[in-house]
Amino acid sequence: SGGTWTNDASTSPAIDAGNPADAYANEPADNGSRINQGAYGNTVQASKTATAAAGLWTGNTSNDWATTSNWSSGTIPTSTDNVTIPASRPNYPLINEAGDVCQNLEIQDGGSLTVTTGGNLAVSGTITLGNGTSGNLTMTAGTLTSTGTLTANAGSNLYITSGTFSPNAVSFNATSTTTYNGAGQSISNWTYGNLVLNGTGTMLISGTIASPTICNNLTINNSGNVLNIDEGKALTVNGSITNNAGTAGLVINSDATGTGSLIHNSGAGVNATVYRYLESGATRRWHFVSSPISSATASNFTSTSNLYQYDESTNDYWTGASNDAGSVNGWLPFTAGAMLVNKGYAYNYFTETLNYAGQLNINTATNAITVNYTNNGVTAPNGITYQDFDGWNFIGNPYTSAIDWDNAAVNHAAANLLDGIYIYDDAVAHTYTSYVNGVGTNGGTQYIPAMQGFFVKGDATETPGTLTIGAAARTHNTQAFWKTNYETPENFIRLKITANSYSDETVIRLSEGASNDVDNGLDAYKMFTWDTNVPQIYTNSNSNTGYSINTVNTLSAGSVSIPLKVIQTGGTYSIQITEFNSSEYKVYLKDNLNNENIQIGLDDIFNFVSDETDDAGRYEIIFEKNTLGELQAKSTFVTLFPNPNSGTFYLTIGKSVEDYTVTITNTIGQTIYNNKFNNNLTKEINLKTAAKGLYFVKIEFSDKSIVNKKIVIE
Repeated sequence: SGGTWTNDASTSPAIDAGNPADAYANEPADNGSRINQGAYGNTVQASKTATAAAGLWTGNTSNDWATTSNWSSGTIPTSTDNVTIPASRPNYPLINEAGDVCQNLEIQDGGSLTVTTGGNLAVSGTITLGNGTSGNLTMTAGTLTSTGTLTANAGSNLYITSGTFSPNAVSFNATSTTTYNGAGQSISNWTYGNLVLNGTGTMLISGTIASPTICNNLTINNSGNVLNIDEGKALTVNGSITNNAGTAGLVINSDATGTGSLIHNSGAGVNATVYRYLESGATRRWHFVSSPISSATASNFTSTSNLYQYDESTNDYWTGASNDAGSVNGWLPFTAGAMLVNKGYAYNYFTETLNYAGQLNINTATNAITVNYTNNGVTAPNGITYQDFDGWNFIGNPYTSAIDWDNAAVNHAAANLLDGIYIYDDAVAHTYTSYVNGVGTNGGTQYIPAMQGFFVKGDATETPGTLTIGAAARTHNTQAFWKTNYETPENFIRLKITANSYSDETVIRLSEGASNDVDNGLDAYKMFTWDTNVPQIYTNSNSNTGYSINTVNTLSAGSVSIPLKVIQTGGTYSIQITEFNSSEYKVYLKDNLNNENIQIGLDDIFNFVSDETDDAGRYEIIFEKNTLGELQAKSTFVTLFPNPNSGTFYLTIGKSVEDYTVTITNTIGQTIYNNKFNNNLTKEINLKTAAKGLYFVKIEFSDKSIVNKKIVIE
């Protein structure tokens, strides 16, 4: 028509996009050294190549980054040039010299770049690998750095054999693949797509408990390849593990500093070797353990004569620290046979590292745990209700990671279980830890370590159930004692007894709606030490149930008294208030032996000489809802005389009061006198039939305040 050709926009996908093997000489300059796609390719009517931007790789000459004819602009990229490596080039860049630079680097689908010996490529921006189907980056040696983010898109591949690859950050699509091809490599602590180990020697996970290495699927290809998750290291596999290297190909290590942690979601058994370090020192110590594999046996332990399991159905019971063969017969020797998955075992031995080799327990096979409840009657021989002793199940964490007991995936209620958990810690506390609903004693928390045995108890329904531990409950955690943002709750007291270089804790708190009986989610039972050198401190309810964590109802007026009991074998001991938050109440430690009523606060320490009444009525913790200190005042106008006496004494209330009740108990908590009075006249009380000894007198007034006294009958 007599007109002229107009150049297409430089973004036209047809320009310089034809087969690189086809001739292009008939196209007008600049022809980009490659034929255009379409009907006008290699004709004089072909669109010209737009002025070439620096950084477009052609690879027309070789694979050398520093050769000008390999770039469409005819110039080598600078640190301000963006580099693009497209598909279908005759050669792809091989970085084998120092000093190569660019700003952003894009390796498109079908393109590739390799860094090898002597190479050093510095990217001052980002690296993009693939556009959605492919794209390859290979590190065989040398150095590749980036101040920005490596983005590995769907279907892309990153191969690492050796060298230094250090992007500032990474973002891997779940379908991208990173393959380690070297020998004895450290696996970078990234969140990968698929992770493949295709090299030789030992590969080391670098992720920690606080910041684990994460991947979609994990493949261990070679029999000579070993993936180690060392002490304190952690790996999460969101998908499945394929281990072609057998039990020697995946190893979780353990020593005095900690144990490696693995979370995976494989639908089939994964072969591995798992170690569990048990610290005992020069003496035997107790350890609660559980198997992480499905094929462990008693032979995993050096001394099977010191290995036990617990039978819930037995009618055992315990009182104070007397966890002995006479009262606890639920412990049965486990000397041979297969360890049951989900079951706890107690092992008493010197320092040892257990070695479990076999198929790891998987979530779908191990998340259903049968819990039993056997009703053994009303009252145990020690006078305490059997309800306190029935329904104790010794179960275990079957995973190679901790579980979060408070996670919604752990369904306590459906299993007819109380919320509390109990672990015997013979390494630090030398007694039981307890935990319920955000509160623990002796370091107990919601996190149950990997391969840990622990006790749970059936609830008041007295019905067996099935406990499910869902995948979401698994977590990497070292069971730190307290969260860094922990604050003492309101109306909360923690007491610590110390004697013989050992200690024990108990917690008392007030919460609206709590009862005087066991409240699920609020109370934890007292489980007693197996070492008589370790002092014990706990509280009692009206039914003589022992608590490590005891929650009682709030008060609108008056006071409430909570019996506090102490067991210890030495001559002296101390009680310290290690946590205290009680703005609504005055709190008193009542020593009935010495007739002292001491107001307490945070960090107070009291020293005592032991007495036979320590666990039989000597102490009380009294909460008083009264800003005027009426409890202290009433204590001063209540008198008992004579004291000591021969069985008859007089009680005088020196102030006008309404009804009040007098209850007298002996040193083992038995009530020997109870009467209600309705005026402040002097009352004669006759205990002529009572044996000689110490007795405790409790006067409870109509406003619920309580005054405690003691008398001695000679």
